[in-house]
Amino acid sequence: MDKGGRLVNGDHPSAAPSKKHQFSVDFALHSRYQQTIGEWVEGAYLLCRRRQELPMSARISTRQGFYVTIFVCAWLFMVSSAHAVNLYDASLRNGDYGGGSRIDTMDYYHGGSPHVLGIVDSAAGVTFTPTETTGNSNALINFPQGASSAGFRAHGTISLKLNADSAAQLAMTTWGHLFCENYGYNQFNNGQSSFSTYVSRVANGPGVDDDQLSITLRVMHVDTMQWYSAGSIILDFGRWYNVGFTWGGPTHDYEIWVDGQLRSGWDLPAGVNLPWGLNWPPSATNVGLGGQHERGLGTNGNYTSAVGITYADFHMWDEYRAQGDTEPIPEPGAAVILLTASLALQLRPRRR
Repeated sequence: MDKGGRLVNGDHPSAAPSKKHQFSVDFALHSRYQQTIGEWVEGAYLLCRRRQELPMSARISTRQGFYVTIFVCAWLFMVSSAHAVNLYDASLRNGDYGGGSRIDTMDYYHGGSPHVLGIVDSAAGVTFTPTETTGNSNALINFPQGASSAGFRAHGTISLKLNADSAAQLAMTTWGHLFCENYGYNQFNNGQSSFSTYVSRVANGPGVDDDQLSITLRVMHVDTMQWYSAGSIILDFGRWYNVGFTWGGPTHDYEIWVDGQLRSGWDLPAGVNLPWGLNWPPSATNVGLGGQHERGLGTNGNYTSAVGITYADFHMWDEYRAQGDTEPIPEPGAAVILLTASLALQLRPRRR
């Protein structure tokens, strides 16, 4: 806890580091390929520059070295591109769902007819609003997976930016889904799930001004047919975060990253292995931003999408991404400082 008695991420057991796979080498890290490619391109450029300074007898070997450099660079690029599969890239701003779609949530609880979706699109992102008696939302944006599901369950990344409003969250009387596998969508059992993240409110003493938001990742594995809590994080209300969820990485089975920093690393118990979910009917054929399609909470037909959260920049990868595909989000004050410094450098007098 911090000085004010509020929870911090280190207070959660899932934040404890693990040494599993510590010495393994994962050449699937796309960022590593990018760094290597950059080094080879720089080397090729330097060879071209220096070649003009060498005698003719040495230029042949230099030319050969240059061709080898270009060949290796191209090979690394093809290997990297072949492995990296960006399944979805949606800004979620002004209705841009990047191939995902709003789902008309309807089931027999609601008379089998569509009803108003709790989705508000804006330049900032998409916000889910209350529609249910529990204060939750029926909002859902579905992202079909198709044939990509097998590899995605073994190693993958989902990242997004979010900003939770404290006052709007007070409307929820229970937990709500951030996103989940939309298992069985349009196929069977009114929707199921074997992979989900849910949010709940963390009370810190009297009053609500210092409350925080908890996000927990839950997964089900076919090895044991059990659900596991694969890590949790604590965030503040009223500010933007870049949050990434990964599985199948070189250090932990499951990780949660926030603004480029590892906040939670968790490993499966002995005898339980990735991929998560079920092999048949195959899990991960659909992933939904929000709760499960046509799956009411209890018998009163309430849906389970969390409310009061604005989402933007939703990314889904069929591979483990370094730092959970996240990066620090500059504070407004930092942006002003950088702009001021840039202007000062441009306006300073130059020596003649």
